[in-house]
Amino acid sequence: MEQWGATVARSVILKGFLWFLLPPSYKDLQAAARHGPVIILIASQYSCSTIIVPTSGKPRHVPLPSVTLADLKDRFASAIWHPSVMGTKGTCLEDLYICSYTPTLSALVRSRPMMKKRVPPSFMAIRQTQPVSGKGKALLAVDSEIKLVRQLVPVMTNRTTISGDAVTPAGALQASQENT
Repeated sequence: MEQWGATVARSVILKGFLWFLLPPSYKDLQAAARHGPVIILIASQYSCSTIIVPTSGKPRHVPLPSVTLADLKDRFASAIWHPSVMGTKGTCLEDLYICSYTPTLSALVRSRPMMKKRVPPSFMAIRQTQPVSGKGKALLAVDSEIKLVRQLVPVMTNRTTISGDAVTPAGALQASQENT
């Protein structure tokens, strides 16, 4: 445990690692609500509630005591696609809110600058027909599968396929960093 503490202490003095292993501050997370409040839905078999992150001020917890997880799944799915469920005419949930399935507010905050860059989409495929260890059978359908997938990827997308000697953990990591 002493070694762990020493390693963490050395990490926080490195540039960009001041908050290493610490949760982000609320002020940093609130940047996700810069263009409007963020509503986080918390649902389990035990209870349902929301946390509202406003553009300014403190977050607000709103319990939903009369909503069950099963009800929520049905209501939410219906509200997205059927405006009459919400009691509005011609408007559905997606017309009123931007639904996002992001794992954390930090991920949402980090994604915003990327959206402004207008980077053309890119796609990467790894073509590996032989098992790395030499054990097992050759994968005979790889070429036809890659051809099919490439047909499904939009034409304006930059496409990268790594194969042969480039199929290494380092090669895959590099290709992953170069593609969206």
